[in-house]
Order: sequence, then structure tokens, then C-alpha cells
Amino acid sequence: MKIDKVYNNNVVLAKGDQGEEIIVMGRGLGFQKKSGDEIEPALVEKTFVMQDSTATNELTRVYIDLSPLETEVVLDIIKHGQEVLKMTFDTAFYIALADHLHYTLQRTRENLVIQNPLSWEIRK
Repeated sequence: MKIDKVYNNNVVLAKGDQGEEIIVMGRGLGFQKKSGDEIEPALVEKTFVMQDSTATNELTRVYIDLSPLETEVVLDIIKHGQEVLKMTFDTAFYIALADHLHYTLQRTRENLVIQNPLSWEIRK
């Protein structure tokens, strides 16, 4: 499998054998790589075969904004969750977790506090 585009050190877009778009994730997978380079199979932790351009665009939108460290944290959380729960998560979970983590960290860096209108009820 060859790299089509590097999003960050841990996420790349590749072309499959039938020309399908595949998002490939793994620690250091995209480090010092460029379009046309071969993907090292030992570094691959997760692959997403894109069914349509909407899914590709959504996954790309989320992971292009993440730092390599944030991507690693997402992969660690998901890997741990799958081991503990003995189940696998679908693409939507990867998108949601990455998106929530990224914006939570961004708000924390900017000292923005979002008040939950139901927090008093949650504490009961």
C-alpha cells in the first residue's frame, strides 16, 4: 500500500489495491514520509476503507487538525477500550472521540469554560 497524502506523523491517506481510499493510522506511520512511499505494515494500528467521499472528508477534517500527540492519545484510549470491553469500535467512534478530545484541549488552553446547564442535576 502506498501513501497518497500525509496528514500528520500518525495518519495518512493511502490507495488500496482496487484504488479505494484508505485512512491508515499508527504511531510514526507518516513521520518523514511523502506521497508515493510504501506504508510499513508493522506500524499500522487501524485502517478505514472509505465507502464514500463524505466519510473520507469527515475523518480527514478531524484528524488533520490533531497534533501527533493527540492522535496517539486517541489511539491509546481506543486500544485500551477495545481490550477491556472486548469489542471493536466503528469509524464514527474514532471521529467523535478525536473531535471531542481536540476541542476540549483547545478550550482548556484558551481557558474557556463551558457551563453545563444540567450539572447540578448530574451531581445529585
